[in-house]
This record gives sequence, C-alpha cells and structure tokens, in this order.
Amino acid sequence: MVAILLSLVFVGQNAAAAQEPKYGGVLRWRAVNDPPKLDPAMATDTSSSRNVYLMFDMLVDNDPDGKSIVPRLAES
Repeated sequence: MVAILLSLVFVGQNAAAAQEPKYGGVLRWRAVNDPPKLDPAMATDTSSSRNVYLMFDMLVDNDPDGKSIVPRLAES
C-alpha cells in the first residue's frame, strides 16, 4: 500500500515538472524571520541569501559538475 502511494506521488511530481513554465505573476514567499540584508554584495547569511537569489538573477553560474562556469543572463 505504501509503495503504491509513493509511486502516485512521484508520478504526480513528474507530470507537474513536464508542464510548460508559466512566466509572470506574483511570488509569495513566507520567511520565518526578516532578512537582515537585501544587498547582494552584503548578503552573507542564509536568510538574506535565499531572498536575494529569488529577487536577482546572476550573469553566470557554476555548472552542476562544478568544473566550469555557465552563462545565465550573459550570452557569452
């Protein structure tokens, strides 16, 4: 019974991930406490960093393998 329920949960997650992304709208984010800083250059704590990553996109990012840099907003 548990295996059936778990398989239904995973199937539902895969179906949701396969949908086309919806752009625009409103992001509502509940935080336990207020972030002390929202300046990306000064955000060194976890609370601030999470909020900064939601508000700002980066020019480049690390490749998942950690061996190279990949563009995000940058074109080259």
